[in-house]
Amino acid sequence: MGSSSPPGHQSHPESADDCIPLEKRTWRNVEKHAQNSDRISALPDDILIQILSLMTVREAAMTDVLSPRWRHLWENIDHLILDMDTFGMQVPANSDYRGNPDFWNSEATKFVNKVNGVLRHHKCNRIKKFEVKFPLSSVHASELDRWVSFAVKSGSEMVNFILSEF
Repeated sequence: MGSSSPPGHQSHPESADDCIPLEKRTWRNVEKHAQNSDRISALPDDILIQILSLMTVREAAMTDVLSPRWRHLWENIDHLILDMDTFGMQVPANSDYRGNPDFWNSEATKFVNKVNGVLRHHKCNRIKKFEVKFPLSSVHASELDRWVSFAVKSGSEMVNFILSEF
């Protein structure tokens, strides 16, 4: 309220900033500046890819929606650890492969298709760790051959296939 207003009459603020207490105005300006200043996107691709490589494949892939600058960066990460968590797959705790092979073959086919999708998009020439963890049967042997070929072509330093029940 201004002192020139008659008693009981409120004065109108001249701007929206007048509604914000002085101690918060400074913070608001800092927030605006931070929103307009994306320093992490200014980093070179190599550094961003290293940062993304510290995340799960799923988390790294989700960054492609941040901005055009981030689109496709995840496709260069050097740690590919592919399991049910990577693809958000949930299998009931009481299900086992021997007790319900049709269910597991169906889930395995979904998993294989998702792994193949990631590998199709991946562009890294030097993978430090390539791991696939899912109980697969001999039905998917040709896919496993493809994954081994991918690991060799991409120069994978460490390759783990954990294909039995875990």
